[in-house]
Amino acid sequence: MIRGASCGLLVLLAGAAGFGQTADVIREVTGFVQPMNLRPNALGGGPVAVPLAARQPRPPAPPPAPVDPLPTPNGPTPRPIRPVFTLPGAPKLDRHGDPLPSGAVARYGTVRLRHGTDIQGLGFTPDGNSLCTVSGSDDSVKMWDPVGGKEVARLHTAAQLVSLAKNGSVFIIDDTRVRVWLPAGNTVRDLPETTIPEGAGPTAIAVNPDGGSFALAVDGRVLLVDARSGKTLRELNLPGAPPNKGNGAMLALVPPGGPPPAGAPVPPPNRLVYSPDGRWLAGSGQKTGVWLWDLRTGKRVRTYRTELDFPEYAFSPDVTKIAVTGQQVHLYPLDSEEPVEGFKSPEDTIGFAPRFSPDGKTLSLVLGDGSVVLLDAATGTEKELLRAPEMNLHAPFALAPGGGTAAAIDPSGGIRVWDPKTGKGPEVARLPPLLNPGLSADGKSVTVLDQTNKVHTFDLATGAPGKVAALPGEDNGLPTAWDAASRRAAVTVPSGEDLEVQFTDDTGRVVSKVPLPQNSGIPIVSFAAANRDRAALFVQNTVIVVNPTTGKTVRAFSPGNPDNGFHGTISPDGRVTAVATHPLTVWEVATGKKRLTVDAIPRASEVAFSPDSRLLAAWDGAETVVVADVRTGTVVRRLPLPDAADGVSVLAVSPD
Repeated sequence: MIRGASCGLLVLLAGAAGFGQTADVIREVTGFVQPMNLRPNALGGGPVAVPLAARQPRPPAPPPAPVDPLPTPNGPTPRPIRPVFTLPGAPKLDRHGDPLPSGAVARYGTVRLRHGTDIQGLGFTPDGNSLCTVSGSDDSVKMWDPVGGKEVARLHTAAQLVSLAKNGSVFIIDDTRVRVWLPAGNTVRDLPETTIPEGAGPTAIAVNPDGGSFALAVDGRVLLVDARSGKTLRELNLPGAPPNKGNGAMLALVPPGGPPPAGAPVPPPNRLVYSPDGRWLAGSGQKTGVWLWDLRTGKRVRTYRTELDFPEYAFSPDVTKIAVTGQQVHLYPLDSEEPVEGFKSPEDTIGFAPRFSPDGKTLSLVLGDGSVVLLDAATGTEKELLRAPEMNLHAPFALAPGGGTAAAIDPSGGIRVWDPKTGKGPEVARLPPLLNPGLSADGKSVTVLDQTNKVHTFDLATGAPGKVAALPGEDNGLPTAWDAASRRAAVTVPSGEDLEVQFTDDTGRVVSKVPLPQNSGIPIVSFAAANRDRAALFVQNTVIVVNPTTGKTVRAFSPGNPDNGFHGTISPDGRVTAVATHPLTVWEVATGKKRLTVDAIPRASEVAFSPDSRLLAAWDGAETVVVADVRTGTVVRRLPLPDAADGVSVLAVSPD
């Protein structure tokens, strides 16, 4: 962390975390096929399908670490909790009344109902008054007001499993601990380490409605645990599970709802649900059907069939039936394994988050596109199909008890909350992923390019949004660059069999066109911040300096020593370019000759000039930002950043 007496301003963009692809699923949504990632569902049930994040082309970077699609037999791999840095004093608020990060002065956009792009769990509290989200990207559990969309509580913890209790507490498995969080007072109570048997891998948790105990799935068995002391009250055995204490429960594929193969271990439960009166406990593993235990005797009494690997289920309010999802929704009586007579689900109704109405007469399900279907709980007849309020909503899905409020994830990664009957909910204006932030020439506003080729303008002091300008160019995956000072964009478009760069103003008017050499590849464009008549195009083996006003080439040269294509930046005055060769080199635009080699930067990743063009800062790809004098190549400062283990993606020097 760098501290100093600087009056400069740093504009940061919160980007989408990289997803380690672990398993591909193709889900058809409203007429097109969408690739998905599988992630563990921290609030129970099957894996959460999350769309792959769209990305703009950029210089190659190390691939993200892989993420396991399901908890391993010995439990999920612990994640280190990321440090949170704060400055003294009350936090400043953004224009919506939400606290800003430490040191920030404004926010462009909103954090209402936004928990990053890596939501691994989503669920309403039993009273329906709060919404809980679990994120894997920032290691936190958050509670939201589903009416206004405001965050009401947060706990920084690397949660693996979460269960919401009827008394308002939240039970969390963090690494090898069980923690009890009270969001109302923001207090945390840790149960003894012995609550989870040594070497065991928890795979599911559920809290008894009375709040006095909870069920914990570990090592091919289910423990009933006292919520105050953490002591095991009773142990429930899985059907046909051999002794496997301390070694982790192995996964095995078994017919849905049928017995496991002879001698094969039973998959551990990944979901547990109590009945409203606390008498029954339902649980399921992968391809096991749904087990039912009578907690008065501790015996497993029934196994209900389902066609899904990871079904979801709910008890009726009168605790006489259980609804189980599958290729169709199934309704079973608690005293029999045969379906309820007279109930017939509509064909191919694969739903999520089944919920009974308070009177037990209606059964609600969320469908794969976010629509909610209402079924007659006695016959299975479809009463009403309530369309989703927008397209491309995706899992995790949640329905409040009674089915009166729904929630899902929208295409931007934000949380969409709505009343299924009206489609109305908190109005939250979402911004697409943003690129190329910069200050206007008069210093009064910030402009940002989004991934749909629109330029957004915000008031620098307040964060209030201004006009949005659409730039030309189709959504073809080719990059667009934006310069805030000149308010010009560089749009790469096809031109016959080759490419060209079109320089436009902020109205979308094409100012000039620059054809690229044949087979030169996709360019990286850098604007000279203080010279509107200079820009550099970094293409394969060549740097082309052009005049964006006229489209004429000023200089072209080949620095040599390429590595995965060239990239770099042009100085603000437009006189030199820094090229990320190995080591870093600086070239004069007037002559096309190399001015100097900066041996102190053997492998430059991100490069930036100071506004006066005298200093050059570069991330060395390891743990240091090196600042060098452009005239001599002398290193004037080394800024170690040992915490930047994931690398640096944006580097900028403030005006002072």
